[in-house]
Amino acid sequence: MPLPDLNQREAEIKKHLLRNTLAAGLFVTAGFSLLIPAFSLRGTKFDYQQFCFRPPEEKPCQGEQIKRGISWLVALEVNNSQKFQEKVTLLDIIPAQNPNAGIYGLVSGGFFLGALLLSKRGTNRLEDDLDVIVSNKEILLFERHLQQQQHLNLKTHQTFLQEDYLKS
Repeated sequence: MPLPDLNQREAEIKKHLLRNTLAAGLFVTAGFSLLIPAFSLRGTKFDYQQFCFRPPEEKPCQGEQIKRGISWLVALEVNNSQKFQEKVTLLDIIPAQNPNAGIYGLVSGGFFLGALLLSKRGTNRLEDDLDVIVSNKEILLFERHLQQQQHLNLKTHQTFLQEDYLKS
């Protein structure tokens, strides 16, 4: 029979590994659930700036003349280039429909990292306690072997006694 403290320690190790596995699974599930809105094709993720290049006749911009660009890039170009600023008329800003997509992606990555760390921690703990589990299993195997030997010896002795009785 394995030592009671080894059985208790093995039970603690199993409980810890189960907890780590469930927590890592929960983190992976949360990470995947946040990947869906992060990489969703619906809606825009950035604010867009509508603009057009001023026509020579100074008519209002319409149809294919209206261009669209990411608002911060258009603003950066307007600030950096005097030529661009002179030739462009800025129109409306179209707000993003899914502005938090980047945050969802970062949080999702955090959940995946957490799952990886939990899994690594559980693996390291298992490696540290592997000797306890192996020695416990060795004791169990040795006990089973002894029981089998005892059973074989009893059967052999029983057969010998039956033969001896039949002879007499």
